[in-house]
Amino acid sequence: MKKIWSISTTLRNPERLRNFLIALKDFDGQIWDKTNQINFQINLIKLRFYGYENSQFESSLSEEHKEILSNISHELTFEEARAIFDSKNYEDPAMRGRTSFKPLQKMGIVFLKNNRVFISSLGKYLLSNNYDLGELFFKSFLKWQYPNPVDIEFKDKNFYNIKPFIAILHLINEVNKLCEKQNLKVKGISKLEFEIFGQSLINFKKIYTTALSIIDFRQKYESIKDYKLQLAFIENTQKTYLKEYVNATDENLKDYADNTIRYFRLTRYIYIRGGGFYIDLEPRRIVEINKLLETDNGEANNFSEDEYINFISDINLPVLPWQIESEQQKIFKHINSEIRKLESELYISHKILINDIDSLKAYRKELQDQLLKQKYQDIYKIDEVIQNLKKLRNLI
Repeated sequence: MKKIWSISTTLRNPERLRNFLIALKDFDGQIWDKTNQINFQINLIKLRFYGYENSQFESSLSEEHKEILSNISHELTFEEARAIFDSKNYEDPAMRGRTSFKPLQKMGIVFLKNNRVFISSLGKYLLSNNYDLGELFFKSFLKWQYPNPVDIEFKDKNFYNIKPFIAILHLINEVNKLCEKQNLKVKGISKLEFEIFGQSLINFKKIYTTALSIIDFRQKYESIKDYKLQLAFIENTQKTYLKEYVNATDENLKDYADNTIRYFRLTRYIYIRGGGFYIDLEPRRIVEINKLLETDNGEANNFSEDEYINFISDINLPVLPWQIESEQQKIFKHINSEIRKLESELYISHKILINDIDSLKAYRKELQDQLLKQKYQDIYKIDEVIQNLKKLRNLI
């Protein structure tokens, strides 16, 4: 049976990925046996990266264990953390460590070779002081594909042939082009459309037909004015369109979508619009996005296991299509044009800029912050200012 794809919900907060890797550092180069799988999970508890401030985890603990876990001034010993772990009486204790390990392995941050744990160059970058979480996720998602030699859940080549992140960029782009052609409002795809059509897109060859299905669904859905009839239409669409997907339950669709969108946003290549209901291509990355869509159709590559592990775990791969000088100049001109427009709106003198894209992006953000402050000086709009600034931080 087919499955909708998703990013692991083990780590709903992407920021915790680094913490999990820190807990795994002690096992770099060691055999990944049941003992170390258990010890890794214990180490997560010891460092308060797992269980701490989790009411579900703490509910079955003794008062003594609750007290030492919640007392952050007390540095937990490994023995204390083990006692807490053992008190949970897990049916398969080692499985807990394997589950916590999986998101790190899936993203190429760590890998197994000869059943030993190794932190990849991508993982070492994440452990560095100057890591950029958005850059890490972007590099990782560009390489994420089904099928692959590591993930047995999505191994059937008759079903799966896709790079999910790249395919979603293509899907949004196709929907936008169809809307423009039909004189409909261009607004990306809704979260509901992502739940039903995005996550079930498992073959790159169906990107265009899926875009057509989204437009058809949207027009029918928006034509229904009665709320109950809208719900019935959604339910019927899910049952019909997703009947072959074994894990496409209503709970999973929403849960997986929220988690995936949360991670995809960190790449800074998509953004949320329409009051938080729509996902669209980030206009400030449109030069890079267009080049990416030109050079990658979302088709999965053929790899041996070693080739795939080496590929996904290398921070320097893939070589991005805009890293050549001619493409860098296009990006420079695009950002520079935006800067000049912002300077004009702010009535400030044009600044002489160096040909450094990172510096340009930083200056652009500075100008955008100034424009927001100027636009919303009214004290009654302070909440709106805060929300807009938060959005900017997510997009830069």
